[in-house]
Amino acid sequence: MRNLPLGPIDAEVVEFIEALDRAMVIVAMESYLVLRDRGSLEQTYPGFLPPRGYEVLSVDGTERFRGRRLLTIAFHQTKSSIIKRNRFDDRTDQKLKKTIASLGFQILPVGNKVATAKWEGKRGIRESSFFARNPELAREIKEAANYKCQACGLSGPMKYGDDGKSCIEAHHLDQFADRSKKVQIEGKLTVLSDLASLCSNCHRVIHTQRPALTLNQLKTKIATQASDRDGA
Repeated sequence: MRNLPLGPIDAEVVEFIEALDRAMVIVAMESYLVLRDRGSLEQTYPGFLPPRGYEVLSVDGTERFRGRRLLTIAFHQTKSSIIKRNRFDDRTDQKLKKTIASLGFQILPVGNKVATAKWEGKRGIRESSFFARNPELAREIKEAANYKCQACGLSGPMKYGDDGKSCIEAHHLDQFADRSKKVQIEGKLTVLSDLASLCSNCHRVIHTQRPALTLNQLKTKIATQASDRDGA
């Protein structure tokens, strides 16, 4: 394995940085982790200073890498030669940083303490079962309650205007998931007295337990919290 000659500004290094693609960086990251876990990273690619102001975040957001060392690994994998640290200067560092960022990797300041980023947003396809609901019944119970939460008293339209109707939801007092298997398969008639009008917050809280809280239990919880605040 030969070492390339030193140089303050290295055209070959700059050219290689410009030729980097995302796949090359990901493969370098994988090799970086393998060598690090084996305890041989420093021995294989020795002499590198701490990161110069930035680190590169892995695709899944769980690991951070030194940019220079990633470049050195990629260079070695492509050209079978090792770049010594003397071949870098601030200009090559900045070009490397800009190139890696342009390939879709997140660049973080060294020692950045913000919550680690996580990769998300990829479109997927999921198959699921659901209980069929009647939208007319949902509309009728919300209209009957004047789009007001029957647990906490929030009026969607009073608080947000006409758009506030969207934060009022229909809640089934007789939970679908707790019904018999026969009813779950065939369904059953539902009347307005089987429903309640809840704001989205109360609707979420009422389902924090299984079986769900009753409407009266939720009202009691709300009243108890209010009493505790008033007495504090």
